[in-house]
Amino acid sequence: MDLKTRAVSFFFSQYVHHSLTSSEKFQPGSFEYLPSLYAQGDPDGPLVTIVHAAALASYANVGNVPSWTLESYRLCGLGILKCRLALGNPVEAKSDDVLASIMLLGFYETLALKGREAMKAWSQHMLGAAALIDFRGPSQFQDRSSIQMFLQIRRLIVLSAYQLQKPVPFSLKKWSTWLECANAGENCEVVHLANRLSEIVETLASVRSLIKASKTGEIGDILYMLLPIDNMLQSWQDQLPMSWRPVPHPACSFEDCSLHSHFEGRPFEVYPDLYIASLWNNYRGARILIHEMLLSTAISTSMTTVIDSKQLRTTINLLHQMSTEICLGVNYHLRPGPNVSSYKSSGHQIRLGTDSIPGGELLVWPLFMAGMLPTTTPERRIWISNHLRRIGTSLGIGLALSMCQTLCHESDTIPFSHSELWTYGDCRAEGACR
Repeated sequence: MDLKTRAVSFFFSQYVHHSLTSSEKFQPGSFEYLPSLYAQGDPDGPLVTIVHAAALASYANVGNVPSWTLESYRLCGLGILKCRLALGNPVEAKSDDVLASIMLLGFYETLALKGREAMKAWSQHMLGAAALIDFRGPSQFQDRSSIQMFLQIRRLIVLSAYQLQKPVPFSLKKWSTWLECANAGENCEVVHLANRLSEIVETLASVRSLIKASKTGEIGDILYMLLPIDNMLQSWQDQLPMSWRPVPHPACSFEDCSLHSHFEGRPFEVYPDLYIASLWNNYRGARILIHEMLLSTAISTSMTTVIDSKQLRTTINLLHQMSTEICLGVNYHLRPGPNVSSYKSSGHQIRLGTDSIPGGELLVWPLFMAGMLPTTTPERRIWISNHLRRIGTSLGIGLALSMCQTLCHESDTIPFSHSELWTYGDCRAEGACR
């Protein structure tokens, strides 16, 4: 079995929770559509090349093999050239293969993270994906695979706007309208609720951008702009169906627990599926951004008299609550997934017997946000950094290892309102926290 085949088999085992089936329901996770696109793709096309680059980058990180990393760089460069050629063809540019390729180029930057420029490049790839979605038009939502790919990219585009502290592309609202009109079948409720949350976080990204541009330091002005958005988020949560709500799961007895099987002696929570779990963490992340900005502004300006003590207590308690809820979902995300590493490539059947944790990728940013909060205790920060290290070493995500290193050094803590947090990458991922 050649190196690329082993790398792709590893990549799918770690990033795909379920292969797409004939079921009408969305499959959980982020990359469920990828194995079928890869299997049907042109061996010389951009998607296959970029899958090889991403797979080899993650495989190299896990095995700590520099020569594989260098080969992944070469393949990534080749994939970019092939993408440029494909984008020059109006028909090919609208294909799922090209959109998935652009998204994977961004994901590659988080795998092979080397300095802050990598995160800036990631954001640029997300903006490129946004332009491509606009170009593809409303007819792109023809099947579950296309819809699921769009939902993943939309989440990443909003995260990119958070990182750059810029407003989301104006077209995002239009895309949500397109999606509402698509035939989502049994997934109508999921699409509707995901769209509503997306609209709120789009507003939050725009307001944060406005606060940054205006350089306002008045806590009263910031309260006026952010609290209505926080109320909208609370209303969204209140309207969720009972079937979406996490259910406490009895924790194992302490003496039987390993590092990754309990959290402060509290029951973990389970969710209907990974996609709903990721929506919950998107909601929590948005509320964290709001209240961390309120807290950091109040502290930095020494204007705690302007923000009354009740509001300050509410903010601190909510930050602690959101952090706790993210941590209580870690066990669900990191439970071993079914073995989906079987796929056919060039007539070979490949199987990996090792456990996979395909939900780990969805946890990277929520865990980091929870760990960077000023309200997070040193003990909880260590717990979070250990899980980021596990995700980074198991899935080969350089960004997770870099985040782990950041949390290991308390002096590196930067408020979310500081733009450098979101392009943090000066510390090398290689060897982080090992």
